Amino acid sequence: MSTTPDPAGPAARPEDTRTPDADDVAEPADPSSEPAPEAAPEPAPEAEAAPVVSPEAEPEPVEVELPADATVEAKDVDVAEAVEGRTRRAPRYQNFLKAGAVLGAVVGLFFGGLMLTLPGAKTIDKPGVLFSLIVIAGVCLGLAVSGVLAIVSDRRSLDRRRS
Repeated sequence: MSTTPDPAGPAARPEDTRTPDADDVAEPADPSSEPAPEAAPEPAPEAEAAPVVSPEAEPEPVEVELPADATVEAKDVDVAEAVEGRTRRAPRYQNFLKAGAVLGAVVGLFFGGLMLTLPGAKTIDKPGVLFSLIVIAGVCLGLAVSGVLAIVSDRRSLDRRRS
């Protein structure tokens, strides 16, 4: 037994499964006659089927954990051929909308606070409602502006791709 670890693991090498030899299996003299029920051989235990490797098939890549201080050099990497192409730099709409909502909320907070400091704000019965409406309006306006900017930048990326 070798001391090197088997990369396939213990499941790939069943040691306790036994396949019957030609001497162990008795064939009947007449193929049409069936053996008696009490003389029927027990089925062999199912062994794991070994994968059939054709000579044309490429070996599967094996993942290897490298130590933290290991370096991989360019000669260690097998590159068959370089593929030249273009990458479309499309915007992420979700990120645009999140940024627009946050900036709209900040602008709404600023203008809401500014409105409450004006001299005419003392006559308002519920200043918190006005403040909330201004902040919500800022968020909606920020979402709309950022959505338009995302669409415009997406169209620009398509135009650059065509030319």
